[in-house]
Amino acid sequence: MTESISEILADAVAEASAEEVRARHAAERAQHAATVWKRLSEYHAKHWPAHLVSVFYSEASFFQGLRANRDARLPALEALQRSAEEEARAALKRFPSDLDAACNSAGVHLDRTSRHPRYTVRNFIVVEVDEAKLSARVTPRDGTPTTIPRRSASV
Repeated sequence: MTESISEILADAVAEASAEEVRARHAAERAQHAATVWKRLSEYHAKHWPAHLVSVFYSEASFFQGLRANRDARLPALEALQRSAEEEARAALKRFPSDLDAACNSAGVHLDRTSRHPRYTVRNFIVVEVDEAKLSARVTPRDGTPTTIPRRSASV
């Protein structure tokens, strides 16, 4: 035998380490895929079109991977994205009257200075609508701003 036991063991360690790295990356990809699918499923079940669109936007590389692999689910997903965008844009057009009606039914009135796309409530809460991103940023006077829906990969 030309190889020493030390060389055999070193090679075995290197191979096992490489396999461990490949397995870790595969597990991370699977975990990410599960997260994307769960978010899509949850938002679809709740009929939240802007949230669905946010997943398609924020996870563009995930869906590009599906395209590259010619995933059979792609036509259905593309149809879902188109319909969600249409629904979200329609909801956005109704937003000014929907917000006003919701505030009135809660006994809260928008400030007179409120104009689309920026609304204020009692100089305490500011709602800024971003039509391009199909989102709204809600900022309480002394609090942390929140964007709805979130654009990040985590929920």
